[in-house]
Amino acid sequence: MQEYYQKRYLCTDWDTLSERVVKNILNNEENNEPYLEIIKHKAFIPAGNTLTTGVKPLTPNCSILGTLTEENFDTMLELSKFLWNQSTGIGFDLSGLKDPVEKLRILSIANDLIDLKHRPKRGNMAVLNINHPQIKEFICCKTTTTTDLYNFNISVTIDEEVLDENIFNLIAKQAWMTGDPGLIFLKNAKTYGPDFAEELGQITTCVPCGEQFMHTFETCNLGSINLNSNYLMEKGSLDFQKLSKTIEISIEFMDKIIDKLEFPDQYMKKVSLQTRRIGLGVMGWADYLQRIGLKYDSSEALNLAEMLSKFITDCSLKKSASLAEKYGCHKYSKIYRNISLTCIAPTGGITGLTENKGYGIEPFFNEALKFNYKVHINMQAAWQCGIQNAVSKTINLPSNTTVEDVMNAFKYAMKMKVKGITIYRDGSKLFQPISLDMLCNECLE
Repeated sequence: MQEYYQKRYLCTDWDTLSERVVKNILNNEENNEPYLEIIKHKAFIPAGNTLTTGVKPLTPNCSILGTLTEENFDTMLELSKFLWNQSTGIGFDLSGLKDPVEKLRILSIANDLIDLKHRPKRGNMAVLNINHPQIKEFICCKTTTTTDLYNFNISVTIDEEVLDENIFNLIAKQAWMTGDPGLIFLKNAKTYGPDFAEELGQITTCVPCGEQFMHTFETCNLGSINLNSNYLMEKGSLDFQKLSKTIEISIEFMDKIIDKLEFPDQYMKKVSLQTRRIGLGVMGWADYLQRIGLKYDSSEALNLAEMLSKFITDCSLKKSASLAEKYGCHKYSKIYRNISLTCIAPTGGITGLTENKGYGIEPFFNEALKFNYKVHINMQAAWQCGIQNAVSKTINLPSNTTVEDVMNAFKYAMKMKVKGITIYRDGSKLFQPISLDMLCNECLE
């Protein structure tokens, strides 16, 4: 574990890391103890870019560069390189380009040349509107043998519910074969989303794992409440009074991060400070359910997810309103400090700092493949009920899943009004990060 801390975060242990992070965000200007307490106990864990503050520049976790065009492509490419060097994930919309696949390959090659040494690279999201003339080429650009686009998730954006059946079939077939593309339901993102500022332009894409929809040049820093933390437990279940306090402290801490961020572009800085968007989510959901004896696919688990999603957002809004009274509202509000506060990220890196086996709201991997797609989508929808922005969730399916199953999953996701869907059929990628065989081997060791 010490090697993990040293390699990823350039420190020796969690206590040292916690103290470094809090010191650099607060500068000892006030009482550090409330922030230090929840982080040291791993009740709240900031995302990776915040955890490297003090040894690396403090930069946003994710950003949106919006719609690329022939006119702005070179400029956006250079800005992308700077952001990638700062380990910031980027969301792109390729709908303004004549040849989106060609430009996607240029972006992918540029990203591939970035060397972050001890840090893993952030992912990227590239989307294309379903009405683009080259939509078929985009849908099929990632194949089972493709290696040059590994650093981009791709999704098709949809504004309406009536789809061209041929295009829809092609998306389902390709997702069945390779795990790409996903679908983004822009209408749902806008209708059931947080406040957006119309003068900043249209919402056309999201961050790499789908948890944040933002305007062009907006950025966001992320953090997660660890539902499986002993610190938040009272007699074997969540202590809601303690959870409420932890949420409030986390929101204030994340708001303070915004003022410490370094931006590569002055307009990006201006927009980010105007909206003050943050993303507080959860992690360890499957671990917590196991701890309290609830099955992931039970109606009780869905009800609890819906209740928690609303509780977390309500507490976050209350704190944001309090911060607004003290420091001022964001530019587009008369009530709140932040334009949006909650989302659910996948927590891939920071889960390794805990004893959790489940990422974000995902089930354990050996369970995931046993569930019908409806189980996954129902859970995503339950959490989405109260979460302001979006929910990152992979619909993991067994290898014997059919194209028709994928098609039905897409249709069900539309019915449940989630904001996006990513399907992964076990074994559909040549190099798969985790598999049942790997888990079985780990059990034998």
